[in-house]
Amino acid sequence: MTLVVLLYGFLTLPGKEYLYSIHPEYRLLEKIPENGLTFGHSLLFWFLSHKLPVTGFIPPMNEVYHYPFLCVGWFGLFVTALNLIPVGQLDGGHILYALIGKYQGRVARVFFVMLILIGLSGFASMLGWKIQAGTLGWLVWAAVLFFVIKIDHPEISDNGELGQGRKILGWCMLGMFVASFPPIPLFEPGMN
Repeated sequence: MTLVVLLYGFLTLPGKEYLYSIHPEYRLLEKIPENGLTFGHSLLFWFLSHKLPVTGFIPPMNEVYHYPFLCVGWFGLFVTALNLIPVGQLDGGHILYALIGKYQGRVARVFFVMLILIGLSGFASMLGWKIQAGTLGWLVWAAVLFFVIKIDHPEISDNGELGQGRKILGWCMLGMFVASFPPIPLFEPGMN
C-alpha cells in the first residue's frame, strides 16, 4: 500500500507554485533552502524520486511534510523497514526463520551488529567528520530489539519446507527491508 501511495504522490506532484504558496519568501531566493528537519532517503524513496517520469516539482527532503502523499509514503517505508529488520519476533525475523530455520539467530546477529554500527556512526558528526552513515537513534532501537523483542526467533515445531513461491516472496520481503531502510531517518543539516 505504501508503494501505491508513494507512486500516486510522485505522479501527482504540484508545481513549484504550491511550495511558494506555503513559503512566499522562497520566491525571492535563488535556491530553496535545505535546512530544518529533513527526511532521510531510503533506496526506494530515492529511486522513485529520481527515476519516475515526474512532471511536478520534486521538493527537497526538508519540505516533504508539506506533500501529504509523499510524507505518508515516507513514514510507511520507515515503519515497514522497522518491522522487516530480520531479528526476533519482528516480521523480518519470522520471514528469516521461515527461510533458513535454525540459522536465523546467526544471521540476525549480523543485522543486529550492523544496526549498532550504523547507530555508532551517528557520533561522526559530533567528532567533526563530514561523512555520517547513520544516526544515534538506531542505538535506541537496537536496545529495544535486544531487551524487549530479543534477537533469536523462538523455535517452532513445524519445520515443513516452504514452497518455491513462498521462498521467493520471503527473499523479496528481505529485499524490501534493504530498499526501505533509511540509515539517517530524520536529521537537521548543520546540527552536531
